[in-house]
Amino acid sequence: MYFNEYHEFKAKEGESLKDTYSRFNNLISKCRRSGVIWTNEDNNILFLKSLGTEWLHLTMSMRTNLDLEIMSLADLYGSLASLEPQVLQLKSSIGGPLALLEEGGKGKGEKRVTEEKKKKKALVIEKNDEEELSLEE
Repeated sequence: MYFNEYHEFKAKEGESLKDTYSRFNNLISKCRRSGVIWTNEDNNILFLKSLGTEWLHLTMSMRTNLDLEIMSLADLYGSLASLEPQVLQLKSSIGGPLALLEEGGKGKGEKRVTEEKKKKKALVIEKNDEEELSLEE
């Protein structure tokens, strides 16, 4: 039962990073009590994948640049938590993720990807000289 719940874990719409982390930690504890133990890397990758689309660029970069095999979930959460205000600010400034909208007046069923606002910002995560993560807009 917990095996499936683990693999299907996702952040809930509007849920804070702290609440998602807490739910995920509880699930990991339930799995351990049932004898199912996941590696740091498994937990870290699943946690990053479970976050909403507003985290996409950041989490992809973290998966590429961090050693998720060694890093604890708590350390990963700490890195993400320090960036949460910027991610939420970016999300509110662009009105959320890109939406697929049906284009009126063109052929039936034609769709195109449009932005909710004209201004587009991108999250770029990079390692600086001190091996810390920084957020640029």
